[in-house]
Amino acid sequence: MNLGLPFQKCNLDTCLVRTNLQKCGTCKVVLYCSAAHQKMDWMVRHKASCNIIKTAIKTYNDQTTTLGLDDPKQDFSNDIGHFYSIQETRPYMQSRFDLMTAILNIRTGEAFEAALSHALEMLRLCRGDNLGVRFQVPALYLRLGRDQEAYKFIKWWMTTSSASDYSIMDLSLPYLDLHGHDVLEYFDE
Repeated sequence: MNLGLPFQKCNLDTCLVRTNLQKCGTCKVVLYCSAAHQKMDWMVRHKASCNIIKTAIKTYNDQTTTLGLDDPKQDFSNDIGHFYSIQETRPYMQSRFDLMTAILNIRTGEAFEAALSHALEMLRLCRGDNLGVRFQVPALYLRLGRDQEAYKFIKWWMTTSSASDYSIMDLSLPYLDLHGHDVLEYFDE
């Protein structure tokens, strides 16, 4: 159950084709069965959203290059987990957040999967979550029909991260690592 998000379907409203689909070359989160359907949908509704995403992708790519994340000689491995505390990474993190937000203007399963991927990567890069991404992740999981993952995510933030003996910035401690928990289990605070 994905709460009505179309997955693997041509984005033209009147088309029901689900095979041999190609992604929009710009946003990569909308699928079409043919160039003709892409052109018709572009004129009617996809153009505005796609252009917003195109701008966000350019800004994100520019920030990636500026920071040197696309340079194999740069080593950011020691900075993983606390990216936002480094002044130079903030424009990159903001551009990634803006890209995630732009992608969410598209109402397809592929768009929500891409947004979730960006959100989880931002949390990996910055455990302190200075941009508040953690508040969007459960909703993304739920929209994708991934209730168990939404539950584990919320439970981790409500229990482990708020425990008095846990420091979110201590990278030696586990992060978002609940296993074997059930959304239907009894929970007593």
